[in-house]
Formats: sequence, structure tokens, C-alpha cells
Amino acid sequence: MAIQCLQRKQDAKFNALLTADMLVTAGVTSSFGKPNLPKSTPKSKIDYTGGIDFSDPMMTFYHKGELNVGILDPAKGFLSTGPELESVRALNRAGKVWKVEIPSSLYYKWDKLGINYIEHFGDVDKATKVFNQEIRFKPNTFPILQNHIK
Repeated sequence: MAIQCLQRKQDAKFNALLTADMLVTAGVTSSFGKPNLPKSTPKSKIDYTGGIDFSDPMMTFYHKGELNVGILDPAKGFLSTGPELESVRALNRAGKVWKVEIPSSLYYKWDKLGINYIEHFGDVDKATKVFNQEIRFKPNTFPILQNHIK
């Protein structure tokens, strides 16, 4: 008996909510003549990007050489990179090819700051005669750049 009474109360609440919802959805006005509809319906945001921010695309550079487990050494003066994997891979030097990915806004910020951050060169490897568009990242960039080497 108590369960049936509780069930009736829950059914009554549900029906009241359902009726109120239908009245608001239908745009029934209140006694003051104003619609009971919200002024703006919030739109749900669906993230189709998987959390990736495509508004600031990444720029990729490659370095061939021996880095101490990927640690940048400011004493060397710069990190020599190139944007083309094949031309960097063809360089006649020891070590593996390291990948550096940074947000384009950061690259352009450093580029705008000048030679204390980034320098540009056209480089031809003496042994292989391969041309590489060289981008040298200076030690001022290393604290941030360090986190982007793979």
C-alpha cells in the first residue's frame, strides 16, 4: 500500500513536470502576458577536435645530430634545423634526426624578435651537396624549445 501511494506521488510529479514542460515549450503565456520561454537557449558545445587547438597550427622542424638524450646545450650557440625532413636526413653528420614541433605563433614571435632568437640561412652540405633551408634557434629559445623536441 505504501509503495502504491509513493508510486502515485511520483507519477503525479512526473505528469506535472511534463505538463509544465509542454506548456513552456508551446509558448503559453503567464498571467502577465509574457512568454514563459527563456530569452536565449544555451547551445551545447561539441568538441570535434579531440582537444586540439587548430587555431594555432604547429610548425615542424628537423635537426640531425647528437643531442644528449634530447637536451639542448646553450654552449653550442644554436640548434640548426630545417623544415624539410629529407634534406635534413641527407646531411653528412652523425646522430639521429630529431623532430621539433612548435606553435606557429611562437615561431613568428621569435622570428620577429630577430637574430637573438632565430636566424635563417641557405645551407649546402659540402659532402652531399644537398641544399637545406636552415633555421637556427638561438639559446634564448632553448627553455621553451626543449619541451618540443622528440
